[in-house]
Amino acid sequence: MFNRPRTDTTRPESDHDASAGSAARWGTAALATLCALALAGPSAAGAAATPPSWSAPVAISEPGAIVYDSHLAVDAAGDAAAIWMRGNGGGGYVAQVATRVAGGAWSAPTTLSGLGVPVAETAIAIDAKGDAVAVWEQYVGKEQVEVKTHAAGAPGWSGATTLSNPLREADGAQVAIDPQGQAIVAWSGDDAAGHEIVQASAEQGFGNGWGAPISLSAPGGDAEEVKLGMDAAGDAFAVWRRPGSSNVQIEESQRPAGGSWGSPSVLSPPGVNAIQPELAVDAEGDAAVIWDHFASTNIAQVTTRRAGGLWSTPHDLTGEAENVFGQQVGLDAQGDVTAIWFETAPGQDTVRSATETAGTGIWSAATDLGPPELSEPDPSLAVDPAGDAVVTWNVGMTGQETIQAAARKGQDGAWSVPTTISAPGVRSIDTATGIAATGGAVALWRNVGNGEGLVSSNYDPGVEEVPAAGSSAVSAPGAGGSSTASPPVTTARTPGKATCPKGKALRKVKVRSRAKGKKRSKTVTRCVKPAPHRKKHPRHHKANGR
Repeated sequence: MFNRPRTDTTRPESDHDASAGSAARWGTAALATLCALALAGPSAAGAAATPPSWSAPVAISEPGAIVYDSHLAVDAAGDAAAIWMRGNGGGGYVAQVATRVAGGAWSAPTTLSGLGVPVAETAIAIDAKGDAVAVWEQYVGKEQVEVKTHAAGAPGWSGATTLSNPLREADGAQVAIDPQGQAIVAWSGDDAAGHEIVQASAEQGFGNGWGAPISLSAPGGDAEEVKLGMDAAGDAFAVWRRPGSSNVQIEESQRPAGGSWGSPSVLSPPGVNAIQPELAVDAEGDAAVIWDHFASTNIAQVTTRRAGGLWSTPHDLTGEAENVFGQQVGLDAQGDVTAIWFETAPGQDTVRSATETAGTGIWSAATDLGPPELSEPDPSLAVDPAGDAVVTWNVGMTGQETIQAAARKGQDGAWSVPTTISAPGVRSIDTATGIAATGGAVALWRNVGNGEGLVSSNYDPGVEEVPAAGSSAVSAPGAGGSSTASPPVTTARTPGKATCPKGKALRKVKVRSRAKGKKRSKTVTRCVKPAPHRKKHPRHHKANGR
């Protein structure tokens, strides 16, 4: 898909790694601001960081195209691929994709599906080499799951393969891919009794065909809302919701690389409904799942799992006084967890975030990413291996929404003030974002009405977005397309700090383990007794493909 020579984009594991390249990635002014905040001491804790500079938005779909259900994938080098549904003028839709080399222009859109076949629900994934897998649903008597692949540097996409049973309904397709190009697609498909069960098909090596579908969930009840994730070794995780004996529950299954899916287990607590799970997996196999736990109101709950370990007891991120939607979760290379969601109250919605340092089970207090707004923000989260993170969301009254972004440098960093990255005077909604191991980020959203179509913005180290062939920067008539910063957030709260027993302190320590016959080492955070006169060094970062 990306026809260019690869270079090593991993961050060096050195004592200087925590700051190496910071000026290039965030800009000299932003780095100076962060340093000033650090020197200011506790009184500056929680102060918002200077945001990175986003490029002017550019259209990546055809001019005036009506688009829906857009998704974005970004690899470790910053290459990106987007997939969406485009109206075909006859009331139906086709699946289209576009790709972008890091720092380059978006390609012209490519139509994947047949022009006379209705399409719904798309998804896309990229491996570390730039190989891509795209999936969508199409209706040919029944809804069925289709897949195409594209090898890095190849002139076009493969032929389509139908993965689901063409005689039964299937929907909700998702795709994940490991750095070596091993991909898995999962979906909800009808069984003989008419109940939806989660099924998955694994690719037999990139471009070598797909295996027969395997059922992951138990028969009976409708298993839906499946999400997938894979680690660097090719181990796979799947989560979904399914009715239990007394309530709707979140279930999961795991598949070791080249092995078989395990029996499903229940993640959510009994007695209360749980829906809309989201999953994150890092390169080492650490995982986190967040979902909407419905009591008297919607509560965000999360569980985490260290590689090879057990799932933690679910943790309530919010209380019954709040009403939560749009929850998402991300992991860095150390297994540190970032969660976001939005809380809704009469006349206002607020995007919030909380973090957990890997292995501690201690979550920070929630922080507001921006002031309360008059719309459902629909946030999107991306976290890179170093813990840098980006969140995008829409703000404004219905019909007048714009896209805002906030960025964070490192797991313990402060969130920047929100930045408006969409063009003024254009309704912008349905955002998605991705971040590379090199620190660059890409955002995607949909313009409605004036400037109709799919639009992208990015920040790359020292690189501006390049318009695709035949497209241009998107702006309202008489208005520029540059980003604008919102007023500083005054409602942000300082995240809570993890605590340890007296005489001990949280420290990054390296531990070794053996998995699949191979020795592994990773840095974890634990409560330890500090060694006397020990020189402190910045923490080491490990590169991790998305």
